[in-house]
Amino acid sequence: MQEELTQELEGFVKAKEQLLLWGAPGVITEFHRFNSFSQTPVEQGAPSDPRILLYMDDLLRAVRRDLDLKNEGLERGDLIKLLLSNPQELDQLLVR
Repeated sequence: MQEELTQELEGFVKAKEQLLLWGAPGVITEFHRFNSFSQTPVEQGAPSDPRILLYMDDLLRAVRRDLDLKNEGLERGDLIKLLLSNPQELDQLLVR
């Protein structure tokens, strides 16, 4: 999962040029939070911090708001779980 996540995040980061032109302020703010957290050094040899997935979820929620979609009834993490092959893994990672 770690390698897949890293590849997905790298592709996502490349989209920031498009955010500059098309992103709403809330989306840009959440992208900045996500990007800043993703660049926080992780102890060498340790797995990446799974909270990065929650920051990604916050960004997805901002994109939905920008598209006038409601997020009511969604818990933090619900959107990112849609993209994970094993959604329960997020809960397990966050408990550690």
